[in-house]
Amino acid sequence: MSGSVSNGTNPDSATVSNSPEAEDSAADAAELETLHRNSNRRQLIEAELLRDPTRTNGAIGDHIGCSDEMVRKVRKELEGAGRLQQVAVVRRDGSVYPTRDVPSVGHAPEPPVANPDSER
Repeated sequence: MSGSVSNGTNPDSATVSNSPEAEDSAADAAELETLHRNSNRRQLIEAELLRDPTRTNGAIGDHIGCSDEMVRKVRKELEGAGRLQQVAVVRRDGSVYPTRDVPSVGHAPEPPVANPDSER
């Protein structure tokens, strides 16, 4: 049963309104609640990424209660905006892996090697 319930002076006389306005209002309220919840999660994700960008998307998602895909999206947006540097990420087991174009921890990138055959 959908709609809003209104009680008059008699508690046994509850009525249900199935008006389109009531349903639209309930849908708008649910949408606003979802936006608010996602906005709060986004703020939490940003705070966690800025605090420790080496944590995996999955670890941050588990901590906050959202998907690793949402964390990945926020990480990518922060990197694109220059608010977060790309860093090597530390997995839960302690192993380290680089993220896009970031050299492995402890290794300098190899300089490009000129091909002597290409100059001929």
